[in-house]
Amino acid sequence: MPSDLTSPPSAAELAQLKQAFSKDPFSEAYHPLAEAYLLSNSYMEAMVVCKKGIKAFPGKAEPHILMARIYAAQKKDAKALDEVKQALERDDSNVDALLLASELSYKSGNSGDGADYLKKAQSLEPGREDVQAACQRRGIQPPEPPA
Repeated sequence: MPSDLTSPPSAAELAQLKQAFSKDPFSEAYHPLAEAYLLSNSYMEAMVVCKKGIKAFPGKAEPHILMARIYAAQKKDAKALDEVKQALERDDSNVDALLLASELSYKSGNSGDGADYLKKAQSLEPGREDVQAACQRRGIQPPEPPA
C-alpha cells in the first residue's frame, strides 16, 4: 500500500496521518505514516510505526519492504537485505521486493544474487519500466522467447 506522498508531508498532512494511525494502530494506516516519516528523514519514528505494521500484518511482505527501505535510507544495507528477504519469504513474487533485494545485493558486492533477483523480477513483469531499467543498467538481457 504505497503512500501518495512524494515529498515530505506538511505539518497538517502529518497530523492527519498520525490521527488515522492512532485511531486504529493495527490497520493499514501504519503504511502512509511510516512513509511520511521516511520522507521526512525521521527514521526512528518510521521504524517504530513500521514495526507495528509488521506486528499487525505478520504474513504480508509490504511492511518488511517498507522497513527495508527505512534501513536502506540509513545506509544499513545488511539489515535492509535481511528485511527484504523476510518480505520474499512471505511473497516470493513481489517485484518491488525483488528489485530492492537485487539493488542491495549488487551494492554489497554479491552480483550473483543481485542478478538472480533481477532475472526473477524480469520473468514476473518483463514490461515494467523499473524492471527494464534495472536490467538494462546491469546488462541483463530479456529471456529468449520459446521456440
